[in-house]
Amino acid sequence: MPKSDIAQQLPLHKRIMAVAVSAVMVMTLCPLAQALADTTDNAKAKAAAASSSDDSTQSGLEGLSGKTAVSAVADEATAVVSEKVSRGIIDNEFDDESYKLDESGIYGFALFKGDTLIKGPIFLEDGTSFGEVDFNTAGLNIRVVNGLTDEYLDSADYEANFSKARTNSVGTKTITVTGKGSYSGTLHFTFTVGGKISDAKVSTSFKNGGYYAYTGGRIAPGLTLKLGESTLKAGTDYELEYSTDKKNWTTGGLVSGNSKDGVAYVRAVSKDPAFTGQTGAYKFHIVGLKYNSYGQGKWKGWANLGQTSGAGSGTKKVGCVKVVKTNSALSGDISYSVLNDKKWKSSKNGGTAGVSGQAAQTMKFSLSGKLKDHFDIYYRVCVSGAGWMAWAKNGSYAGVKNFHSKMKITGYQVKLVEKSGGSRPANASLSTVYASNWDSFAKDILYSRIKNKSSKSSYTISVDTTFNRLAIYKGSKGKWKLVKYWVCGTGIKSRPTTKGDFTLKSRNARIDSGKISYYNFHGYGGSLGFHSVTCKVYTKKLSKPISKQLGKNISHGCVRVSMKNSKYIYKLPNGTSVAIRGLV
Repeated sequence: MPKSDIAQQLPLHKRIMAVAVSAVMVMTLCPLAQALADTTDNAKAKAAAASSSDDSTQSGLEGLSGKTAVSAVADEATAVVSEKVSRGIIDNEFDDESYKLDESGIYGFALFKGDTLIKGPIFLEDGTSFGEVDFNTAGLNIRVVNGLTDEYLDSADYEANFSKARTNSVGTKTITVTGKGSYSGTLHFTFTVGGKISDAKVSTSFKNGGYYAYTGGRIAPGLTLKLGESTLKAGTDYELEYSTDKKNWTTGGLVSGNSKDGVAYVRAVSKDPAFTGQTGAYKFHIVGLKYNSYGQGKWKGWANLGQTSGAGSGTKKVGCVKVVKTNSALSGDISYSVLNDKKWKSSKNGGTAGVSGQAAQTMKFSLSGKLKDHFDIYYRVCVSGAGWMAWAKNGSYAGVKNFHSKMKITGYQVKLVEKSGGSRPANASLSTVYASNWDSFAKDILYSRIKNKSSKSSYTISVDTTFNRLAIYKGSKGKWKLVKYWVCGTGIKSRPTTKGDFTLKSRNARIDSGKISYYNFHGYGGSLGFHSVTCKVYTKKLSKPISKQLGKNISHGCVRVSMKNSKYIYKLPNGTSVAIRGLV
């Protein structure tokens, strides 16, 4: 089915090559060559007659004369040769010939949808591609074209592998054509099926009902786009853009929820040149809180979720707090309470909780209404001498309630975590439970002090003079396992237990001091050591422990444990390492 003069669209070197191919075929196909020779001789005779005649308009060569006429006749003869030989190839008149589909770029492709021409004909060179094809033209097929005659080969002359191109999908398509019968060789070509982003089916990948907590980092909910059978690739086929006003758009997400009612938008915009346009804007919400702390006679300034309010370290104490919502995207209250000097004071929604001039020891926060339906509230406190404690949640205690009067809150942090799809914060490095579980907290602190220390025996002891807790481990450096954890008593303020690293050295089963005795003394430095609680002596063989000596700072520097536990330490080998520390 002829089209326009495709041969004239070929590069010059290919047209010359086509003529050369025709000439070679003339020489090898004798009957036709003879006929063509006759034709050529007749043309030369005409040229000779024209050159000797005074009338340059004879023999159909009006306006030509001399060598010009000869050249014109030669061109005419060449055209006749080319036409006949080319037609002979297509008509397959010469059964002893075979032709390669990839020969000299003579063969190419046209791209169709049904009988409608989409692209082409295009004659192949290295790297030639059909380029972009609109998505709506998916469901494609091809036909092979002979560039000399502008005719399509019969389907019996080749096989085309283009099944993937027929599917209703986007992306890069590769088609391979293999010759059959008198045709051999293969041809390859690629094209890209793109489309309009606005035609895509869009689904949101919003979590938590489209409500996100502003944490100071980027908030970037996504969209999923599908064109026909294909799911487009974010960042490759399209890019996501975000806005709080549908006027100013940015990529990479939003770092602020400061818009009316926390409303924000996301849309998809074409990125790959094969795609055009953009989707509409899809709405989501950003929910934020900000909080403040009062200490040393002034408010510290507002902090956003995840940031520290207060000093966060050192000895500057927090006395009061207040928390507000930064937008009204969700109904509900934010309530909070502060414990100062054994008395709680509560408030909500921007009111003040706590007592000015008194350091806070414990805090708790909670949500209500729609806020509670969509979010959990997490919070943690930094305590003087202990550092950051573990995260508490939804009304649990965070701090040192009834634990040690000298330990005060120096800073705090608050986070909102989406109930659907949110990531809870990791616990503080010294604890794996809420800070209200004092023993677990103390165990972690005790272990952190000996974890990477060695001992001359297979045991090591860790003591904390603030918690008044003692732990014994068995194993080796980096591999210590807890075997005992006890309450103990350490030195009073005027005669504190010396802090440092020691080793067990000497033993004494009983030491008397007037009517007071203590048992199972195992010394670690000077006159200091571990021993039992003190006992009143009634006879030389009978003693009675004095009550309420453990869990307190009560000794003159030694570490007191129960009678039973003192026997255990007494039997530990000399050389056992001892680490004694305190938080305050």
